[in-house]
Amino acid sequence: MKTSKNDIDECLAAATANLRLDEQRVAELLDIATEVFVKHGFEGASTNEIAKRANCSKTTLYCRFPTKQELFIAVLERRMEAMFKELFRALPVDGPLEETLIEFGSRGLRSALSDEKIRLERVVSMEAERF
Repeated sequence: MKTSKNDIDECLAAATANLRLDEQRVAELLDIATEVFVKHGFEGASTNEIAKRANCSKTTLYCRFPTKQELFIAVLERRMEAMFKELFRALPVDGPLEETLIEFGSRGLRSALSDEKIRLERVVSMEAERF
């Protein structure tokens, strides 16, 4: 998408008015974007649909994520961060090694075999050349 001078002016106005998106709103946008990317793939995903489902303007979306590629990368980074948090969440530091490794492995498998992870991985595989 080409960014027009009007779009840039709107982004600057929003920034100067301190209308930045808070973390909760960004998380909501990324959740919706994840659903759209998983359903339609990168190429088929529409920023119009993402903005509409998120109840925001495309300008708001593009102020935070200037390109669809940057939005897709943000989705992937968020999902990887969540996966790592789940893997390491509350693993005992001084617990029995065998139990700790079994729990770590179980969490890893649950994460790797989750429906969302598999669907998102398919999208990533299809778009590997683009990125």
